[in-house]
Amino acid sequence: MSSLVLPSYKGLVFPFKRKTTYKTLSDTSVANQVANLALQQYPVHSYDLQYELLRDDVTPSEYRAIQGIFNACGGRFDSFLYLDPVFNSVTHSERLRDSIPSHCNFPKYRWPGWARHHPEF
Repeated sequence: MSSLVLPSYKGLVFPFKRKTTYKTLSDTSVANQVANLALQQYPVHSYDLQYELLRDDVTPSEYRAIQGIFNACGGRFDSFLYLDPVFNSVTHSERLRDSIPSHCNFPKYRWPGWARHHPEF
């Protein structure tokens, strides 16, 4: 995996399409029981990005920068990184934490051996 990052430009059209793909092997026995096997731990995210405007007359050229990343990757040979402006934050968990009323005190239970699994506490 390369460390090339796709630059973000103002011409990106929202909403863009985001697809999450898992690789799972599934088989059904004669007794009609299903066995599933995950072939990868993390999903692959695919994006379909559309740009209304990519300027070629400015320095550096937006169009040539994107074209240069694809050329550096050799087409589908290598990968590049994309910083998703929607899913690149922790705001959902912050909203969940802030939505719990302050007068609600949830008891904190720890099972035996909890500290062995969480040495940071």
